[in-house]
Amino acid sequence: MLWLPATALVLLSQMSGIVWGALPPEITVRLFEAQPSVSSLILDGCFTLANPHHTITRRCGRYTIAPHQDRLRLKPSQALSAKSATYTRLVLNTGPEDGLRLSLPGGAPRRYYGRLAIHRDTKRQLVITNTLNTPLYVSSVVSSETPPGWPLEALKAQAVLTQSRLAKMKLNTPLSDTTQDESFLGMGPLRPEVQKAVLSVWNQVLTYEGRPISALYHSTCAGHTSSGSFFSGHHTPYLTAVKCDYCKASPFWSTTVTQIPRPLFFQSFGPKLPQITAWDDGHRPLWISMGNAAPTRSYAFWMRLGQKFGWDKAPGTKFDIHAKGMDYIEIHSRGAGHGVGLCQWGAAGQARKGRKYDAILHYYFPQTHLTRLGS
Repeated sequence: MLWLPATALVLLSQMSGIVWGALPPEITVRLFEAQPSVSSLILDGCFTLANPHHTITRRCGRYTIAPHQDRLRLKPSQALSAKSATYTRLVLNTGPEDGLRLSLPGGAPRRYYGRLAIHRDTKRQLVITNTLNTPLYVSSVVSSETPPGWPLEALKAQAVLTQSRLAKMKLNTPLSDTTQDESFLGMGPLRPEVQKAVLSVWNQVLTYEGRPISALYHSTCAGHTSSGSFFSGHHTPYLTAVKCDYCKASPFWSTTVTQIPRPLFFQSFGPKLPQITAWDDGHRPLWISMGNAAPTRSYAFWMRLGQKFGWDKAPGTKFDIHAKGMDYIEIHSRGAGHGVGLCQWGAAGQARKGRKYDAILHYYFPQTHLTRLGS
């Protein structure tokens, strides 16, 4: 199902004529970055294919792209009469109405609009990028980062944060489609209420001392956010710790308890149970001592824990570590995400209580200003 009507696509496309200020007219995103490797890709839909001779060929149907010797092979499905062809690089322009569905073998398809570029790297893996106009990118990110039913004012706040991040980034920098930057799942998740929210706050960013802020956010703070110094000790005036009991509806408000086999845990973190030695102003562990090694910041420990054993083991940085008999190490965690900046479930809770997006943003980012670019 196409969430965004064709008329809305036209409207968002026309917005590229707005005075952009610091926002780029287009965004390029690296796709399927969460996958360790992409050896083949399935296309489904209509697209135009640009080749080195500058001729344009329109094709419709289901195709597979995979490395072939030192080139890429575009192979049609058996139902199509077209022949396979090879290319050094593929540039595809998607159809204006339905876009183009991409999927990895065995994976669910994602729908994309704009321009797709595909080449192979030195390891014979596919590198795929999507270039699209910025309003569509912002709409997709807000839809990807929030669940259906999210209040309109919370969606507006989320859109302003995404625009603030874009205003701060270096021009022509490709972004990741993962939470390394922001989640971008293509056009499939787009919802009409998100389109409305983005249109209503377009070109608005949060600034501090005249510059776009570091627009950090997370899922659930579980009662209190942390200041920006949580990461490295560096103080940022607008990234302060604030009390937040608006996220009680989050499934991560309550404590998550998980277990890791003791031998596996000690294999990664040493032979002694880590001890929390200091907490920050958001009630999160700040420093952790691991045996005879120098204390480490809990954020670095939390990242390593998630990368090694999965992010479900401690969804949030508000955690404790316990020995569970002789067999397991038990992790008690509250919240989800790093806990700095805007709490997404908290923003939704505030919106449901009638608070507007600008008040929500200033609650989590005090001393900032809502600024319209180009004005």
